[in-house]
Amino acid sequence: MPVSLRATISVVVIAAFGLLIVVVGAPGHGYPLIAGGVVVVAAVGLLMRAGPGSATRGPSGLTFAAGVLGALPNVRVDGGHADVILLEKGLVFVPCPDKTDDGDKRVGALLAGHDPADLATRYRYLAYDDVATVRVDRPVPIDATLLLHDGRTVTVRERWTAERVDRSEDVFLEILSDLRDKADR
Repeated sequence: MPVSLRATISVVVIAAFGLLIVVVGAPGHGYPLIAGGVVVVAAVGLLMRAGPGSATRGPSGLTFAAGVLGALPNVRVDGGHADVILLEKGLVFVPCPDKTDDGDKRVGALLAGHDPADLATRYRYLAYDDVATVRVDRPVPIDATLLLHDGRTVTVRERWTAERVDRSEDVFLEILSDLRDKADR
């Protein structure tokens, strides 16, 4: 369902970083929306691109650019270290160093240089449809267990020292909540 053309458009320039942030938002929503055309959202090194017809709908019904909903750098996944890319249809776990330095820049460079579909085929991908239910043991930093339909589990533990990318924590918690709610139906 397309975003209403009555959505408000804000353009913010952050001089300290030299970034231009274009946010198209429905009134009352603080999440960035991409309604169409060619728009580039750049914030703290995270680049998300959208072209005509490439906007995708997120778990809350909001529309985000090119299927990327967010990213969580430096997360422990099943005991290993990974950057978690939050996509419209699933999660991509990209192995990363155990140091938390410059995780936001590393994720930004990764997303700027690769198509999300390419990342999903190159690295471990978990489709939301494969998740049977979710248990969130702690919301900040996120400590969650995803139980898959085949009985396996995936643990995702955000580190206290991990860098934050925009509102990705909130988006991930919303995804987890949606998955849990879907399982309860």
